[in-house]
Amino acid sequence: GVLQVQSTRIQGELFANGAVPPAFNPATSGTHDLLVNTYYVAADSVLIPGVPTLRRKALVSTGGGPQIVDQEVAPGVENMQLQFGVDVDADNTIDRYVNPDDPIITPGNVNFIPTARIITARIWLLVRSVNPEPGLNDQRNYQPGDVNLGVPNDEFRRMLVSKTILLRNTRT
Repeated sequence: GVLQVQSTRIQGELFANGAVPPAFNPATSGTHDLLVNTYYVAADSVLIPGVPTLRRKALVSTGGGPQIVDQEVAPGVENMQLQFGVDVDADNTIDRYVNPDDPIITPGNVNFIPTARIITARIWLLVRSVNPEPGLNDQRNYQPGDVNLGVPNDEFRRMLVSKTILLRNTRT
């Protein structure tokens, strides 16, 4: 019931029956459990009603088969943005940061660059307090990535946090 990936440095195949696919030699390939998580921001927390929250949809094995479950991760997360650091000239350095729907990394788009490689992911989270603070008036203009969220003009304390992550196995 667990989805797995059998892979070498140049190929891979998904399987679910526990038997290594016949095209692979177990001595020269690896078996890995497939981990799939999708994160999103919901307007309302189940744990603290009225508070935005970071949620995750995860692929899990239950009852002998794969299933997607929806889980609350962190109440108070109000916004999430993501950009990829892309190497377009094969020199193993980031040439630009792009949004996930950018044409240079979208196969089939006329501006797609087949040699472009995503090397890093940059993530921004705007975290909001659970309760308002009387007397506080948040007048900051929040700009995670290339998105302008504007000025909230309310009594909630916020913090914008970001992290750049080097992605494994992106360089040859």
